Amino acid sequence: MAARSVDGRRFRTIAVRRRARDHRRVRRSALLAALGLLVVATGARDGGGLGPALDPNRLLQLPREGLAAELGDRLVLVSARGRVLGHLDDFALAEEPALDQIAPGPRPLELRDRFAVRSELREGRLVPTTARLRVAHGAVLVLKGGRWALRGARVGFVSEHRDLVTFFGRRSARVLDLRSGRSTRVPSGCRAAARSGAHWFLLCGYPYGKGSSTMRTLSGALLVGPAERGPRPVGSWAAAFLSPDGSRLLLQWSGECETPTAFFARAAGGTVTTVTGQPSLRHAPESIALGWVRDGRAVVDLPHGVCGSGTSRPGVYLVDPGSGRRTYVYRRSRFWRAFR
Repeated sequence: MAARSVDGRRFRTIAVRRRARDHRRVRRSALLAALGLLVVATGARDGGGLGPALDPNRLLQLPREGLAAELGDRLVLVSARGRVLGHLDDFALAEEPALDQIAPGPRPLELRDRFAVRSELREGRLVPTTARLRVAHGAVLVLKGGRWALRGARVGFVSEHRDLVTFFGRRSARVLDLRSGRSTRVPSGCRAAARSGAHWFLLCGYPYGKGSSTMRTLSGALLVGPAERGPRPVGSWAAAFLSPDGSRLLLQWSGECETPTAFFARAAGGTVTTVTGQPSLRHAPESIALGWVRDGRAVVDLPHGVCGSGTSRPGVYLVDPGSGRRTYVYRRSRFWRAFR
């Protein structure tokens, strides 16, 4: 009886330990399940979750333009209106901060895999590539020695449709029109940011030339003055995007502490208004101009805010320039477009 009592105690001890381990296993499984639901819920709030897994060799169903957001080791692709298209496992965006400065706006989707191999979305599949930017009429910008160059010449700026390339000189600047193959001299410190037929929109002045930052025509006529008021504005216009109907401009201002603020203006020139509705920089939250979608709404990133104030729900929005109505699309993303 005593031996059975000892064995019984031993058995009961082992049983208790097994029940404790089973209980911990159940709790751990429940915790992982809860975390999974939290990730799914967060993804749903951000614009519909991850969507189906996509085959990198079969991407013909993707639209001509859209958004790409990194979520862990996955890259989520979203339409420009917020419909989640799916995700690519073990891919991330191939970022080029310097290229963002000289060629702002949507670019072809470039990715890197977990082995740091770069690829570009082309004709429905990912094609291996190097650090480069395809521009109009088959021309290509390449990265050499930390500088972007076209046909061996250092590039200063590239227009939104990648058809006007600005080269800076000592006393003047030169703009190569890739459509016609002709070069045109422009005042020193100016660069061609957008066009409407033969009408060019030039960003001039600080930080590449003398005087405050302005937007001008090719003839030199003033369209838009500096966004900052006062005798010595410290900021500058960094990008300009023309609306599909040619009536409005989406402009990017980089202010003190490089605080970004996006503005609307008439293509004919005049006053500017922030995309969030304020008539000036004062009290305006940070905003980043990304471009336009075909229905005439501007694509704008409203971040948390670093130097300036932020937005209560950060992310990418579509903004109607007439009514000011904002429509949330997805979390912070890159706006990409397949140029043809």
